[in-house]
Amino acid sequence: MFQSTVATDIAAGIVGELAFEGPLNGTPGVLNSGDAANNVVGRAFCYVSASTAPVGVHAKTVQAGGAGLVFCGILANPKVYPNRGTEAGGTLAANLALANGEIGEFVQHTPGIFVEFAVAANVGDQVSYADATGVLVPVAPGAAPAASHTIIPGAVVVREPTAAPGGVGLAIVALNGPLPVTA
Repeated sequence: MFQSTVATDIAAGIVGELAFEGPLNGTPGVLNSGDAANNVVGRAFCYVSASTAPVGVHAKTVQAGGAGLVFCGILANPKVYPNRGTEAGGTLAANLALANGEIGEFVQHTPGIFVEFAVAANVGDQVSYADATGVLVPVAPGAAPAASHTIIPGAVVVREPTAAPGGVGLAIVALNGPLPVTA
């Protein structure tokens, strides 16, 4: 059989993966969200307290979102975590969620990371997160975030605006703010 169609768009990337080479700062963290369903790659996480992670790795306890807490980073690198998806149709379904107690990799500073927005975003938008879930939400430059949301200092949409129908899709966000102080 011969190819009968050609895609007009190139696939962009995967949520939580780095989009560009460049300066990078990240840190490990032990997941401990009030609802483990919020431990999703590509969401914002904040420090809760210090802890000692398994295998002697020093890490901090983090949770998805967090009002008034110190920003830890965006949960990144989806391909390094065990796949705990369910079997569907004889294959293991992929997922981007992790369980509490697992160690995650959190990007704090990068020229670009793929994230997903559920609403339209434009290049230059600030990035906020829902305090309860860590879900990322774009905010127009200079505007205040919605109630119960916190702006990530220095986070800005730099490529791939999500102007598709419904606005849902991938965007590239740069994290250029001051490096977080570990709690």
